[in-house]
Amino acid sequence: MWTSSAEVSVARRRVMVSRTRPADVARRSVCRAVESMRVCLREANAS
Repeated sequence: MWTSSAEVSVARRRVMVSRTRPADVARRSVCRAVESMRVCLREANAS
């Protein structure tokens, strides 16, 4: 029985996420949200 590479990468990512501290994950998601907000503002100003 073989698993697809996508399944393997998902499993690996899950292991990595479980290894990282919740604080780091929260900070990363906040940074991503702020970054996307900045991009939206920049596009709104450009138009």
